[in-house]
Amino acid sequence: MKKAIEVIRSCSQPYVFGMIHVPALPGTPRNKLSVPEIINVIKKETEIYAEAHVDGIIIENMHDIPYSRRPLGPEIISTMTMASQGLDLIRAECFVFSHVADEGWMDGCAGELLRYQKVIGAEKVAIITDIKKKHSSHSITADISIGSMAEAAQFFLADGVILTGRCTGDQANPKDISGMYIFLNSTWVIII
Repeated sequence: MKKAIEVIRSCSQPYVFGMIHVPALPGTPRNKLSVPEIINVIKKETEIYAEAHVDGIIIENMHDIPYSRRPLGPEIISTMTMASQGLDLIRAECFVFSHVADEGWMDGCAGELLRYQKVIGAEKVAIITDIKKKHSSHSITADISIGSMAEAAQFFLADGVILTGRCTGDQANPKDISGMYIFLNSTWVIII
């Protein structure tokens, strides 16, 4: 079993995750810090969350606006890799099904991501994926329920799902949460 999933299952509910919004990365319009300075900010925030005994930490490059679709430059990939060393899970947007996001058309990446995970020997790193990602239009998948999308993510071997509100700071719809439980088996982790 993947270490992150074991840790999550051993925690008392509700799970509390700290979110580190990485400062704007090199090559992005709002970047002002060097890579060592960025890593230092992340380390300090990680220490704060560790002292608060949160159940987990999520790192996100939220400040790289405006967002860009793949392929990302090596400066982004290498800095995020340095920022996330030692972590046990990744958050994958657009794992199953396509949608239109603020950065344009997004296609599901499950096949590509899991094959890459295998090639680099990272099978113990859990993949947690967004279901109907925030800041996106889902009219193309309007006929697919949240539960069906979660079931597809499970079928495509995601370790858990993330359900958010319409945009950052909005709460998830309670009806969507209950709709997901119908489709997911008991081995699944749901992060909201």
